[in-house]
Amino acid sequence: MDHSFGSIFTGIGAGDYGLEQAGWRCRWQTEPDPFRRTVLDRHWPDLQRFWDVKACLASPPYEVPPVELVYGELPNTDPTWWEEIFPLVAVLQTPLWLLEASPVAFDLPEQAGLIARFGTLGYWATAKRIGFSSRMRGRILGQEIVCTLKRQRLFLLAGRDRPPMNIQAIDEFNPPGLISGAAPVTLTPKFDERPILDEVEALVGLPVGWSCLCGQSPCTCGGRIGAVNEATVTHLLEWIGTWLRACTPA
Repeated sequence: MDHSFGSIFTGIGAGDYGLEQAGWRCRWQTEPDPFRRTVLDRHWPDLQRFWDVKACLASPPYEVPPVELVYGELPNTDPTWWEEIFPLVAVLQTPLWLLEASPVAFDLPEQAGLIARFGTLGYWATAKRIGFSSRMRGRILGQEIVCTLKRQRLFLLAGRDRPPMNIQAIDEFNPPGLISGAAPVTLTPKFDERPILDEVEALVGLPVGWSCLCGQSPCTCGGRIGAVNEATVTHLLEWIGTWLRACTPA
């Protein structure tokens, strides 16, 4: 496998950045929001980008490059978003799908329904809820602070039953030190006199100023607050990407 992936509901690319830190290579992204697309243009200037998931299914000139994995974080808890995804699964027939969502709207019956839908398309699928806790120390306006991030995420992993797949049960999805109840991870760098948004980006694992396009302090980028608040946890995606690479050697 070449460990390439495509990204749906990309946002500012936090999940994509995490997978790339694990050795995966992003080949295409989907994102309709102008601000988020500008951030993506800055960090991945040469990638093909679609406006949304439906655009991936449109007629030429759109052509979706083949990849080994499609990753996406659903933008809210509305289960109808899955109706956007399954037609794409049927057309692309990508070997692996890794889909992330808030677990609020997906209890066991809903998860069973999603797994069954993948089954009708020739995929096995399994789901697991993962708790994440991290902590960062820093300074804002001369005052020392400690930021803590706690999240619960649902990950659904689906694959086609043919070689070279050798992925084990998703029960192995246990990132050491990141599970709820474990000691929080202390993140770096320690900022001094940095804007709050930079602190939040660092807390989810992004480099300093990842989504700032103006270069000013304080940042004046419109749309940045919502984009950063919706970013996924990069550290967790890096761990999962490493785990998937170990399960699917090149």
